[in-house]
Formats: sequence, C-alpha cells, structure tokens
Amino acid sequence: MGGKLGIAQLPKGQLMLTRNDAGVFVNSDASPLIERDLQWSGPPDYITFSAPYVVAFIAGCIEVRSLTTGGIVQRVEFQDSQTVALGGDSLIHVSSLNCIWRLLPVSFEDQIEHLIASNQFIEAQRLIEELEFSSEEEKISNIIRVRGLYAHFMFTSERKYEEAISILSELRASPIDIVNLFPQFSLLGPSSELPVTDKVALAALKDYLILQRQILSKLRKLHQRPNHLPSNQIPPTFVSATNTEATTHTTIAASSLFSGSDHGVPDPVPFPATVLANAEDAVFLSSVVDTTLLKVYLTVNEALVGSLVRVENYCDIEESEGALKSKNKHRELIEFYYGKGLHRRALENLVDHPDGIVSYLKKLDINANVDLFIEFIGPVFDRDAIEGMNIFTDRYEEIPLKTQLKIQHYLEVRSSSLEARYLEYLIEDGGSEQPEFHDRIILLYLQELVDSLAEMQEPPPKTQGLLFSENTGGGGGGGGFVEDGNSSDLGTRKTIAFLLMRRKLVSFLEKSKFYRPDRVVGLFPEDVLLEERTVILGRLNRHTESLKICIEKLENYSLAQRYCEIHYSATDPLCSDIFITLLTLMLEVQKSSFATGNEKIKMDQIIDFVVQYGTYLDGTRILPLLPPTLPLSSLVGYFEKSLQSLHFTDHNAKVGLNVATLEHIQVQEKLIEYQSRSITIMEDRQCARCSKKIAGSVFAAYAKDLVVHVYCMT
Repeated sequence: MGGKLGIAQLPKGQLMLTRNDAGVFVNSDASPLIERDLQWSGPPDYITFSAPYVVAFIAGCIEVRSLTTGGIVQRVEFQDSQTVALGGDSLIHVSSLNCIWRLLPVSFEDQIEHLIASNQFIEAQRLIEELEFSSEEEKISNIIRVRGLYAHFMFTSERKYEEAISILSELRASPIDIVNLFPQFSLLGPSSELPVTDKVALAALKDYLILQRQILSKLRKLHQRPNHLPSNQIPPTFVSATNTEATTHTTIAASSLFSGSDHGVPDPVPFPATVLANAEDAVFLSSVVDTTLLKVYLTVNEALVGSLVRVENYCDIEESEGALKSKNKHRELIEFYYGKGLHRRALENLVDHPDGIVSYLKKLDINANVDLFIEFIGPVFDRDAIEGMNIFTDRYEEIPLKTQLKIQHYLEVRSSSLEARYLEYLIEDGGSEQPEFHDRIILLYLQELVDSLAEMQEPPPKTQGLLFSENTGGGGGGGGFVEDGNSSDLGTRKTIAFLLMRRKLVSFLEKSKFYRPDRVVGLFPEDVLLEERTVILGRLNRHTESLKICIEKLENYSLAQRYCEIHYSATDPLCSDIFITLLTLMLEVQKSSFATGNEKIKMDQIIDFVVQYGTYLDGTRILPLLPPTLPLSSLVGYFEKSLQSLHFTDHNAKVGLNVATLEHIQVQEKLIEYQSRSITIMEDRQCARCSKKIAGSVFAAYAKDLVVHVYCMT
C-alpha cells in the first residue's frame, strides 16, 4: 500500500491516522470517527497534537488545523527546512542546514484575539468552547462577545443585515447596540460613516424595534406592580452597548456585547450583568426604541408615523419634533404633541389654522387647560363668534366655578354680548346659582338698555305692562307693544330690540331667585325702566314704594293688581295687607285727582277692585277708608264674596276636624286590635330570623305569628 503514512495520539485514547493528504480519526479499538475526518494541503511528513490543534509538517511549512472543525488556523513557512523534532509541552523544533526554529504555542487569549482580528469568528468560538475557564459564566461571556462581534462583522462587511440583527436579538443585545449599527440613527452622535439605506436592513430594524416595544412594555408593567413576578415570567435582561454620554441618562443593567474589543466597535461603561434593569432603565430604552422607530417610519413608510404618535409612546420630544418637522409631517406633529401633553406647542403651531384650533381644543379638558383655551381661542372668535362660544359651551365635563370665572372674565374683556351669552348658558343650561353671575347678567342687560336709551332720539315707548309674560302670551316677538295707541314707533329695529331686551330683563328678574336685589336696585335709574324696578322692589318687600310707581308714575292699575296677586301671602305680615295698601293708594289718587278736576281713577273702578278682591280685604279695615257718602248697595258684591269666603273657611275647618277625628278613631281601633293579640312562647320557640330560641329574650311579633328577637328586627 503506497503513500506517506502518519500517526498522532489524541486525548481520550483516540488516534489520528494520515495517508497522503487524508486524515482520519479512530478510537482506541480502531473504530473510525467519520465525522472528524480532515483534508491536509499535502502529504504530511510529521504530525502531532497540541491541544486543541493538530499540527503537521508539510513540504517545508507548519500547518495548524482545528481538531474540531478541521479548518486551517495557521500556516508558517520555513526556508530550506528539512526536519522536525517534537518535544514535551507542545514544543516543536524545525531545523534546516544552518538554522533551528523553536515554535512556542501562543496564549489562548492571544489566539482568540488573533482569530477575531482575522475575522475567523467561528474558529474563535470553537476555541472558546474547547477551552477550560475559571467559571462557566466567563466562558459564556466570551462566547457572547465573539458572536456579537461576528454579527457586527456580518452587518458592516458582509451586508447580511437580517442574520446579524437576528444573532444580536438571540444574544439579548441592548437595542442601543443594534441602533448604533445604523449611523443615521446612532446614539453616538454625528458620524462620518455613510448611512445604511438598504431597504432590507431598514425593514429588519423596523421589525426588531416593534418587537422590542412589546418586550419593554411588559418590563415597565413589571416595575409598576407591587409584587414581583415569578422568575419564569420576567422579561429577558438586555445586554447594553452605549457610549459615555448615554450613561448619564440611565444605568443599563448589563455589559456590552462588544466591550473589551479593539476592532472598531465602541466600548461602553461596564455595568453589572446580573442586575435586572430598573424602571428608569426601561423608560430610557423605551425612549431609544420609540424614537428610532419613528425615524425608521419616516424613512421607509411615512404613512406608519400616525400609528405610533397616536398611541402611548416614549419618543424623545426634541428629536421626534425635529424629525417630524424635517419631513413636514404637520398633522402627525400635532398628534405627537397631544399625546405628550405639549398642548401649548401644538396650539402655537395652529395659530394660523382656526379649524385646527377648534378640533384641538375640543379634545382638551377645559378645567386643566383653561388658560390655554383663553390664550389661543382668539382666532376662532375673530372668524366666527358663535363657533368660539360653542367651544366653551359644548362641554360634557363638569366645569367648576374657578374655570367659569376665568372664561367669564375673558369674554367680558372681549365683548359684553358674548359675556351675556355665556352667563345665560351657565344660568339657564347649567343651572348655576352663583349670585355673582345673576347680578352680572342683570347689569349687562341694564347696560344694553341704557346704551339704547342714549341712542334714541325720542323718549322710549310706553309698554302698558306688556313686558310681563302673562300679558304677551310668552311669545318673544315684538307684537303687543304700544305707545299712546300709535304703533308706528315700533317699526324700527332698534325700538323692537329695546323692547325685547326689556322683556328679557323683566322675565329674568321675576324668575331668578339668586340675584341680590339690595345690590341690584341701586343700579337702575329713577325715572326710566320703572317696570323692572317694581320687580326688584317686590323682592325687597318694599311694596308701598313699588305700588306707588305703578299707580303714580306708570298709571297702570292692572299692573298694580297683578303685583298684589303675585306678592300676597296671608301668613307673611309684610305681604298680608298688600291689597289694602293698593286700595289706600287708589283712594288717595282718586281724591287728589277729583279735587283738581282731572279724575285719573273713578270711584266705580275702586268699587270694582273691592268687589273683585274682596276675599283679600278685611271689612273692618277697608270700610273706614271708603267715602262715607258711598252707598252700601254698591258694596253688595263685596259682602257676598266676604260671606262666601267666611263660610268656605268655616266649612273647610269643620271638614278638617271631622277627618282628623275619624283618623284618630281608626288608629285607636287598630291599637286595640294589636293589643288584644296573644302569642304563646314555648320553651322551644325559635326566632324566625336567626333560628335561635326565644327563651327569656325580648321579642317582637310580625303578622302570621312570626316571632323574632328584637335585635334581629334590623
């Protein structure tokens, strides 16, 4: 059998046999190990084992191969070399005619670094796996480092983007390490490197960041919980690579994949790898991931940006703002501001867009942001006052007094009519009972009337009491107002508006129970707007003064009678004699006007009044007031009404007494019925509620002979 033969002893009793350039491995019983065959570059002259390599002398050179993979690790050429001598402790001597070389094994640390420097990452990993380390953690740490460097090499040199990111993801690398692979997104600051624009790389980064968002979301929730999760439910710890500047913001809970290397990858500040990232770390990493994802969306597909900014995110505000502005993503920028609560920035960008301001303000809580409403709502009011008012009034949340006062003050400065509309909304729709609001709206109505009076060329038209709702049918139109029987003065818009405003003011004065009449009455002029004044005086129980206005100034006796009907109260000493007061005033006017020959009220009118309101007038008090010459026959109607009233009152009293007596008798009969009942309590009688024996306890009986303890009745 021809060819060169060789043999080398291996660990565990194994042997390596060579014939020409082929090498095979066999066990101690000569059975072959097929999976470990290797191929030399030529027929070896000598072979030996130097863990973890096999070394062969082939045609004047030393060839070193991995025992595990069979791959060539090193090749050393020797000029004119002829013989090889092997010694202990992996010593190899090579000689020529005039020289001897001694080959010494390099330390494994240097070997690993040499393999890494020559981009032989798989060989470096194999070497680490075959070596013994002081601890398993140290061995794993070295393997992770080599794999991380291999992934970096794949990304930067081989352009295998997906595979590289997949390896780093498997190694639980920090998102910062992966982001830094893209110079345009790197946290290390401006870089002279060209940006990675490959679509495959950007798509891989996008998918990775989306996955990391989910992981970080779980991690943040974990830190928010009071109790720790079981260890099998804790999200994986990230391995971080970050520069010194980034570490000023957070403490990442692991060391970098690339730390300690000098092969173009930046070293981070080392962190303890056994510590789970705290809440602050999780938030920082979330900021890195979300900010980078936003930039990736802007690069690969701008339509995806909205889906990120509209949900909860941790994007860095300044970086994201700049990125969105650079792409003119105005709508997404506003949505980003809203999600971050940066409402002022959003509204500042919407100053020239009233529609945008309206939409944005409708989404805000007016109680928490009322100052922003007031500051930025101006353009909306400038365009359409009704639309501006709707922003304040079309609210579903409850608005406290403090907010209402701020809005009122803003509208007061802007326009009294807008302020009045807002106060009407608060009082009529919101049911506000604040006296300040009620007083203020009265003042606004009054000010509008006073201004209208100042603009009129002629005295205001008389209303003959038609300002009051009963006399106008509650209609709201201008019909029914007259002045001296001539309605031609009501043809102008201003006059109609003036009368309608008076009707509104009178209606409010009558219906509102929360304004302060003692403060309001001093605001009204003495010579005009007298109907309104009578309403306020009535609230102050100044009935004589109010009735004098009706009789003497307005000369409106029907209005005076209406006033008495509204304010009369038999139980209130201030109001029980109001009809007698009116009668006295009417008699005084009749007497004085009769003496002057200009009779303003006739006696027949007074008699009709006495007859009509006879039930409210005490005969013993009014008869002395009437003229002694007045025939009694003219008062027959009054006496009939008085007698009917007395009879009705007496009858009602008797009926009430009989009803009370009957009820008393019924109660007595019921009491006798209950008192006549008897219940036998035997020794074994139980409570119907708790099922315990009654025995000597205090008990109570219900219908159908149900007996319970007194304390069980509740």
